[in-house]
Amino acid sequence: MFYRQYAQASTTSLSDDADDDEPTQSNFFAADQPLLVDATVQPHWSSKATPSLKPKSALASPIATVPPEILIYILKHLALPRDLFNALRVSRTWCECAIELLWLKPTFSRASTLEKVARLLKRPRSTFSYAKFIRRLNFLPLAEILKDDVFFAFSHCDRLERLTLNGCKHLTAPALQSTLCNFPNLVAVDLTNVVDTTSDVIIAFASIAKRLQGINLQGCKKVTDSALTALAENCPLLRRVKLSGLAAVTDAGVSAIVKGCPLLLEIDLHQCVLITDIAVRDIWTYSLFMRELRLSMCKLITDLAFPSPIRLGDKTATANFFPQRESDELQPFITDRIYEHLRMLDLTACANITDDAIEGIISHAPKIRNLVLSKCLLLTDRSVESICALGRNLHYLHLGHASKVTDRAVKTLARACNRIRYVDFASQFENLLV
Repeated sequence: MFYRQYAQASTTSLSDDADDDEPTQSNFFAADQPLLVDATVQPHWSSKATPSLKPKSALASPIATVPPEILIYILKHLALPRDLFNALRVSRTWCECAIELLWLKPTFSRASTLEKVARLLKRPRSTFSYAKFIRRLNFLPLAEILKDDVFFAFSHCDRLERLTLNGCKHLTAPALQSTLCNFPNLVAVDLTNVVDTTSDVIIAFASIAKRLQGINLQGCKKVTDSALTALAENCPLLRRVKLSGLAAVTDAGVSAIVKGCPLLLEIDLHQCVLITDIAVRDIWTYSLFMRELRLSMCKLITDLAFPSPIRLGDKTATANFFPQRESDELQPFITDRIYEHLRMLDLTACANITDDAIEGIISHAPKIRNLVLSKCLLLTDRSVESICALGRNLHYLHLGHASKVTDRAVKTLARACNRIRYVDFASQFENLLV
């Protein structure tokens, strides 16, 4: 009975979600028929077996003395899910250790598999509490067919840590709110293009997600500043926030995030068209550990969003982190801080920035590796000369459509940044001799 119930439950495989660095395992049940254990084969630990028939050496086996914690660590190194399946057939102890690993991060390659798992999780009684084992869920392979009723079956997975709903466009706001609020241990959630995600959903979820470190809201156009404020107030451990395409988000929401989440490492504001210099200055002021900053297509940004250049001998400059909001005109942003953690900056199509902005950025962030300045039409050779100060740190540079850059600056760049791996000067070949 135990094996038959397990065989119905074991329709998933070990895999990882899209944000993990580990390699994805192949599907456990690639065949159409599920793996069933032969009921005629009696396991040596069965209650029907005669104890006197067991070899004395088996009773005194050293493996029986291994603590469960060590056994689980050993089983983690099995390469294939099928090996875990075989290991759980050894004994009751091995089964209890292997079953949790097998259900840690299930993958759904077929709709039938997803429905079987959903039905199993709804059962009031089962051999194991399978919902307690699940820590990671990735619905991307079946995003087009995932519906509210199936998704709600996973609400019992209260130990869930990572959830990927990328492209699950059929999920409604009530189902999202009622289910997400059952995951208090979530560390990362990806809601990319879940179009019915609203501010109310995020506000309700933020109230219980105290451990949240990463959230992806790309394409969730119904999310507004109120949702970001709720995240800032309830999720102080946030490190990665992606808001690409949220046209309704303004400076107020972004400022709330950067002020309430001091550990931010990455923020993506691509196509957040209402963002101005005020929000960007708050990022420089409060996010001292920032590694990746994307401001592409934020066309309202000017030089005043960035720190002013550090010039030796300028004794009149005093720190001016943020002017009064009542002021109609921003003053230059003067700071003596060095942002050594910043590695990636994307300013694509920020057409109002000039050479002064680039000089200020490089002087305060001397270890940038990836710099994207495509379609920044006002940049000249002076910007390239400032970029040369990055030296061996620079690996990637995009200056496409910066038509005022000439071959002289490119030669200087080649000499100064001798570890560069990619450089793009598209649409300006007429200005270059190389």
